[in-house]
Amino acid sequence: DVPVYREAPRYPRQAMARRQEGWVELAFEVDAEGKVLADTIRVLDAEPKHLFERAARRAIARWRFAAYELGTGNNRQLRQRLEFRLEGNQ
Repeated sequence: DVPVYREAPRYPRQAMARRQEGWVELAFEVDAEGKVLADTIRVLDAEPKHLFERAARRAIARWRFAAYELGTGNNRQLRQRLEFRLEGNQ
């Protein structure tokens, strides 16, 4: 599933100050309207640990995906990896 709206995560200040890069892999559910269900967002893995997770969760909660027909009570299970790279955040 390709997002129709993406919000880039905010680069954590302490990571920027230390010039650290990394990534976070998330799993989450999207409802029939294409909204990410914030309470379903889970961090699967991150490198480095405990640095980018909060920013990644906040960003992914604001993403929107294309709506499509789903049976009642069924949500799409998605995964997304967010990269934190300094060259795009200068």
